[in-house]
Amino acid sequence: MLHDVIPVWEIADPKFLLTKEMRAAEKNMYASGTDPMILMHRAGEATARIVLKKIKNISNAIVFSGFGNNGGDGFIAASKLLAEGIPTHVFLVGTKEKPSSTEAKEALATLLKFSEKEPTRFSKFGKKEKKIVDELVDEKTVILDALLGTGIHGEVRSPIKEVLKTFSGYETIVSVDIPSGLDSDTGEWLGPKFDPKFTVTFHKPKLGMKGLVKKKKVVVADIGISKEAEHYIGIGHLAEFWPKRPAETHKGKNGRVMIIGGSIEYMGAPVLSAMGSLRAGADTVRIVVPDAISQVVAGISPNFIVTRVPGQYHHPSNARSIARLALDRHDTVVVGMGISNQPEAWAFAREFVKEVKGKIKLVLDADGIRAFQGYLHILEDSNAILTPHKRELAWLMNDDKIPKTYLKRAEYIYKKAKKLGITILLKGRYDLISDGTRVLVNPAGHPGMSVGGSGDVLAGVVGYASSMIENRLYAAAMAVHVTCKGGEIAGDRYGNSLVATDIPDGMAVYLKRAEVNN
Repeated sequence: MLHDVIPVWEIADPKFLLTKEMRAAEKNMYASGTDPMILMHRAGEATARIVLKKIKNISNAIVFSGFGNNGGDGFIAASKLLAEGIPTHVFLVGTKEKPSSTEAKEALATLLKFSEKEPTRFSKFGKKEKKIVDELVDEKTVILDALLGTGIHGEVRSPIKEVLKTFSGYETIVSVDIPSGLDSDTGEWLGPKFDPKFTVTFHKPKLGMKGLVKKKKVVVADIGISKEAEHYIGIGHLAEFWPKRPAETHKGKNGRVMIIGGSIEYMGAPVLSAMGSLRAGADTVRIVVPDAISQVVAGISPNFIVTRVPGQYHHPSNARSIARLALDRHDTVVVGMGISNQPEAWAFAREFVKEVKGKIKLVLDADGIRAFQGYLHILEDSNAILTPHKRELAWLMNDDKIPKTYLKRAEYIYKKAKKLGITILLKGRYDLISDGTRVLVNPAGHPGMSVGGSGDVLAGVVGYASSMIENRLYAAAMAVHVTCKGGEIAGDRYGNSLVATDIPDGMAVYLKRAEVNN
């Protein structure tokens, strides 16, 4: 990764990861040039090494592998145990003919270099199959559980379900990455519950493993996933967090965004936000603007739904009626772009937030942020996403001493976000995002994005992302990643002569490429 390193993990480095966070980090490693097979080899070899260290006088090992990458980890672990002179038997459990991923297939090929025979395949698991296993088991046997990893959805099915039922009858079971059948996010058992002696997990424990960690039944193996791959937003995060649209869908299922902005002074800002939302993927975008500019805004594109409010500026007297409309027909509302610094416009922003706070997803940008200087208490526990640049953050916090270094700024927004119960996306050469639990960094972007209107586009993309991504931190992080990647593509074409309206088209190209190459 070619950028300055901002070690935000020194501020907050979560002990547990969501499954998507772990996969995103892995995919970021692949994108930076690490062969996926290398990580699988490290995982399998680490498992075998830890087993040999923690369990003495092993007579033999039995490895139950599935057909996915968790099974591939099991194949590599079996190879290592065989290389160390441990008699090892591998049972491949499932209804498929062969492993499903390229890496698992390669791992099986590695196993066959050390084993005299291929794994015994169980497409069902009844009394006959259990007898085959039981004849191999004695009090010194170690059983490796590499059946199911973090990718399970719904109840565990046969024949793995029947295998797991037998695990309670064996003395020493070691699970690879996560006990098979345990939901890696919730900790709920989706299959027969069993109690492994310990689990060897990779990089960090998953959120659903808190109970196991508390019981000191988890050993964490470092397989070389970098801090940057986890904390710097990249293509891996896009693959895991960006919304995927099902083939069968209909209008309204993919984001309904309301953009509140504009004034007699600034007509284009809410339009740019709406363009960002639509190009990001929103089904419908409504722009609420003062009547004085409504015809101009409506004339720019037939794709917008335009709602007028009286006057040249937004006014607090309209806050309640617009709030009702927002709550009735929208998923997210974005407030602030171009509303101006007029007192009545700022008062409108405050009154509107009071009306919708806690009832709808909320994004504040530009004067929608400035309006809250001296009124921070209104934003407390609103779960809003704020998208300031450094000067807007200083204004909002009434603090002219915003730190100069990125690491100190990261710590600053982390503390403020935690105190206020909001998410802050601080724009800059490196964008910093925090919800008060951790800090992420967006390294993408192009110098030409300093052009006016880029931030308006971003606010609209955040609006779409927050409609579709429940996690506020990742809604903000993915929005800025996609916007900046769009800026990079626009920059490739226009250089520093790019304008804000080029960015949404660049976003569309980036998202299409990602979809094709997924």
